[in-house]
Amino acid sequence: WQLAAACESLEEKQNVCEHVFQGGPEEYGLLEAIKFLMLAKALELHHSMVTDQEVPVFCWLLFARDTSENPQCLLANHLSQIGFSGGVEMFLLGYALNHTIQAFRLYMIDTEEFVTHYPDDHKHEWPCVCIVTEDDRHYNVPVRKNLQHQHRDGQTTTSP
Repeated sequence: WQLAAACESLEEKQNVCEHVFQGGPEEYGLLEAIKFLMLAKALELHHSMVTDQEVPVFCWLLFARDTSENPQCLLANHLSQIGFSGGVEMFLLGYALNHTIQAFRLYMIDTEEFVTHYPDDHKHEWPCVCIVTEDDRHYNVPVRKNLQHQHRDGQTTTSP
């Protein structure tokens, strides 16, 4: 993360990400770290909720399910299964990372739910990450690739 954040150009960042996100141990380690961040945020929010402090609305839904009535159940039944379900956990992920996740839900085209924000209560304050999904189970992050164009005069130019 620190290496990618320190990169000065988009090309350098892309190279770092392509090295890490190949399904190897580094990628899986990052996924597990994110799960722990989500668990830490769930513990904090659950404590606030049971002590009658103000919490985001999604917390009431998150902890109302039989399978996630407390952080321990949430970990066992949902966080350990990340990648197999969406919805409420996306709100938790946004809170854990202090980022708004803007999802383009392709199967919801021409509806109000085509573009969804997780969470929607900080979308003007937090940095935004865009994702695309066809089914709310499998998400893709659009990545800009540089394209090389060959001109008639033999010169090659690169454009985003």
